[in-house]
Amino acid sequence: MIPFAALMDHEKVHAERMIGYPEWWWEFRYDHSADFRWTEERLGYSVEIAELIKANYAFQPELVAAVIAERYDGMVSYSDALKWVNDTIQGSR
Repeated sequence: MIPFAALMDHEKVHAERMIGYPEWWWEFRYDHSADFRWTEERLGYSVEIAELIKANYAFQPELVAAVIAERYDGMVSYSDALKWVNDTIQGSR
């Protein structure tokens, strides 16, 4: 199970980025634009991954990529998600 702090850091990114926008606007863009959703999720997951690395939490990049590829209605393929996750891990070390 992913540590709660890492998940909350991920969600905090979204919450902070929503400030100043009507909730409906952000949700509409998130729900209807795969590019917007992928941009937002990359920001959230990059913080989450950095927190996992900082905490020396053992995780599988393949599993993170599978979650990203499956959870968000096809916003990104598994292979693109895996490449991004591995690049993000390398950038966080």
